[in-house]
Amino acid sequence: MDQGAKDLPVYALADAIREITLNLFAKRRTISRALKGTILPVVVHQMNAASKGLGHLKVTKGDRNQAEVSVVYKDEEVRRHVVYLD
Repeated sequence: MDQGAKDLPVYALADAIREITLNLFAKRRTISRALKGTILPVVVHQMNAASKGLGHLKVTKGDRNQAEVSVVYKDEEVRRHVVYLD
């Protein structure tokens, strides 16, 4: 809204807010139609950046919603963590 909007009567101000809201919703709809997949591209980028340098981990799949992550330390100690995706 511009600076002159604060001098408007209440009904005109409410109508201006309604119009701005409709324009924002239309813009969001346009953006959502352009996106592909179920995860936002920003989130995928963050996940890829966070997973760099994890090549020393070994992932073993278990049941449908379960996996095991193993890591071997310098002193040959093996640590395993079970991950439940539920």
